[in-house]
Amino acid sequence: MKRVKLVRAAATIYFVLFLIFVTWPGFVPFNRPLPLVLGLPFNMAVIALWVGFGAVVLFVLDRSEERNRAGGPAGDARSRSGRDSRNEGATCRNGGTT
Repeated sequence: MKRVKLVRAAATIYFVLFLIFVTWPGFVPFNRPLPLVLGLPFNMAVIALWVGFGAVVLFVLDRSEERNRAGGPAGDARSRSGRDSRNEGATCRNGGTT
């Protein structure tokens, strides 16, 4: 539980910094067209890096939340037997079970 809170706090801090550095006051130092980075103007490359790292942060946050929900290592929604456990006990519209 402590690890999940740490990951949540780190993600929150990252996205607050993301908001600051891609809007007007924080973006001023990066607002120049040169040098080119991978063919992109510098200011576009900085935003692309923030977005790319944001995807990594969200992935880490998702894995952490998944481990917290499952009570162990991250896994998909399948049970150990390989069956899909999301629809167990669900009924169809005609009254039968799935």
